[in-house]
Formats: sequence, C-alpha cells, structure tokens
Amino acid sequence: MSQGAVRWVDRLPDAAGIYLLAGLLTVAGAGTVIQQYADTGTLTVLFYVFMDVVVPLVVVCVGVYLGRTDLRRRDVLVVTAWFVGGVVVLWVLYSWALLPDLLEGTPPSEFYPEYVLFGNLGGAVGVVAGLNRARARQNQRLAERTALQQDTLEFVNHLLRHNVLNGLQVIGGYTDMLEDHTDTEGQRLIDRIDERGEHMTELVDNVRVLMRTLSTDVERHPTELSSILDSEVGVARTAYPDAEFEFEAPGEVTVSANRMLGAVFENLLANAVEHNDADTPQVRVDVSADGETATVRVADDGPGIPERYRGAYLEGNGWNPEKTGEGLGLYLVSTLVARFDGEVAIEENDPRGTVVVVRLPLADD
Repeated sequence: MSQGAVRWVDRLPDAAGIYLLAGLLTVAGAGTVIQQYADTGTLTVLFYVFMDVVVPLVVVCVGVYLGRTDLRRRDVLVVTAWFVGGVVVLWVLYSWALLPDLLEGTPPSEFYPEYVLFGNLGGAVGVVAGLNRARARQNQRLAERTALQQDTLEFVNHLLRHNVLNGLQVIGGYTDMLEDHTDTEGQRLIDRIDERGEHMTELVDNVRVLMRTLSTDVERHPTELSSILDSEVGVARTAYPDAEFEFEAPGEVTVSANRMLGAVFENLLANAVEHNDADTPQVRVDVSADGETATVRVADDGPGIPERYRGAYLEGNGWNPEKTGEGLGLYLVSTLVARFDGEVAIEENDPRGTVVVVRLPLADD
C-alpha cells in the first residue's frame, strides 16, 4: 500500500463527517432528481443533477483529497466542521423561512427536495471556506517555522563570527609565540597547527557566507565581472605564491549578481591550488560573453574530480565531515550561482585537471 493510501486510511475518522453527510446528500439528491425532475425540461434536469449529485460527489472527492494531503489532523477536522456547519446553517435558515408553513401544519417532507438542494449548497460553501482556513493555518505555521529557522541561522552566524573565529585567532597567536621556543620537530607541529587553523577559518567563512545566502533574499544588480575576477586572481597570487595564475577577459563584462560573486571565484581559485598535487599548480581563468550569458572557465592541472562525484559536490551530497568540510566550497559556489540564476558545471581539463564552468546571466541594458 502506498504512503498516500496509508495516510488516507489513517485519516478516515477525521473526515468521516464529510464522507457520511456528503454521501447521504448524494444518494438523496439522486433520488430527488429521479422522482421529482425526471419529466421536466432538459436544463432543469441538468441543473438539479449538478446541484444534487455532482456537487456532493465533489465534496466526497475533497474528503479523499484531505486524507492524502499534508494537512494536519486538526486542519482536516476544521474542514469537516466547516462543511457540516455550512449544511446545518443553510438548513436552519431555510427552516426559518418556512416557519409560517410549518406552523400551519405543512410537514417538512413536502420541502424535501429543497432541503437537499440547500444542504448541498451550504456544504460546498463550507468546504471551500474550511479549505481556505486550513491552508491559512498551514501557511502561518510555515511562516513561523521559517522565522525560527532565520533566527537560528543568525544565532549560528553570530556564534561562528564571535566565538569560533576569535578562538582560532587566539590559537594562532599562541602558536606564533611558541615558534621561538621549539626545535625543528616542534616547528613542524606548529606548522601543522597553523595549516589546520587556516583551513578551519576558511571553512567557517564558507559556512557563514552559505548561511547568509540561504537565509536572505538575494538582490541582484549590474556587477562588473572582469574587475571582480581580476581582484580575486590578485588575492590568490598573494595567498599562493608557489602557484601560477593566468587571467584573460575580453574587457568589461557586466552580469546580474552582487558583491557575493567574489566568494564564488575565491573558492574556485583556492580549490584549484589546495587540491592540486603539482609542484607548481597552474590555474587559468578565461571569460567570454555570448548572447545573454557570460561564461567563466577556471582550469587547473591537478588530479581532477572523478565524474561520479561531480554532481554530488555541486548538490551538497559530497561533503566529507571527516575531512573538515571537504566539498563544501563547491556546494557554496553552486548555491551562490543558482541564486544569481546561473549554473555551474565540472569538466575534464586536457591533458590533466579540472575545469569548473560558471555561467551567469548578463545584466540588462
């Protein structure tokens, strides 16, 4: 049995009022049409078939829908209550209108067809109102959950910024003080600590950018791509003096993005060097523009990324917690570019290495 069917069976009692009352109205309406309106005109028959048979059948289908939807039990009960209430209210109002006739002794059975008609009408209105009410409650819960997640992200971002990064800076300061008091072996261990600390700092920065990206609406505006790339390549040359960087751009290329675009290429350039096993890593950055898209290719001569892992890294399934967030940088790149309505692809470099291709929409004139 499918999950939806299991949910429907489980929620049968919640929508029981809809099934029972709408089912009775359907049977009563079919009998009314056959007994009272079979010999009338075609339009009259069609009208009463629709009001006395089709409408309650639709309500029964709504009950089935409620059993398979993601609404909570309380929301399903709300819809059921509105349906029953709609039927009862119109019956009461109609009885009030018939009060003089009833006081004169006319039996209520004389108005049986009208009771069926007004019951169907009230039930249909009640179901619509109940569904709107239930969906409004669901949307309110989603909004509250989103606000709570937003507050949590802001708290974690504050924690990373003020506690974790400050702690890493303190560790770095103490290792600097130890350099004059250690031998060769101690210096080797200090270098390992520094390397690990820098990696942790980079990871924290990536997590903070990722949280800010996911928790806020991205406002895009015309952003000069070539100048951002030129700046990031310059920073990478300083950070990685043992690597060689080539950068070529056709001049001014303006894309629809914002200042967080720099984090995309900062991560790509860092990955191209840090995961490179060459003595002198070679990294080349090319920019081209065609039609409505700007394309940036970041190519390296490292060991490359196996094809089976490429999609996982870009979708966030390739993280390796045991290696201190390995793969998070590419997921950050993919997430940021997607918020700019762009796309990222990973290709093989010839004869060796990886090419990360970033496509971004050009800014409107």
